[in-house]
Amino acid sequence: MKVTATRVVEQTEVTSILCNKCGKEMLTKCSPRDGNGVHVGYDGGFDSKHFGDGVSVDFDLCEECLFNLCKEFKHLPNSAEVGLDPK
Repeated sequence: MKVTATRVVEQTEVTSILCNKCGKEMLTKCSPRDGNGVHVGYDGGFDSKHFGDGVSVDFDLCEECLFNLCKEFKHLPNSAEVGLDPK
């Protein structure tokens, strides 16, 4: 015989994703990032000079902040079709 009980379980869920640079909200009901953002995760390697060994760095950028960051690169990504080609 199975004895059953009903119980309520609390669950944590992401309700919003914000761009760490500008603060824009990227989470919508139809898609976790609505296709317009990127999550960056990095773990400092052995003898890391800037972050420290094993230190985790995680952040999110909206599409606009990612685009502006890419424009600052010395070697631009291969994205001439979106205006990142060197002039």
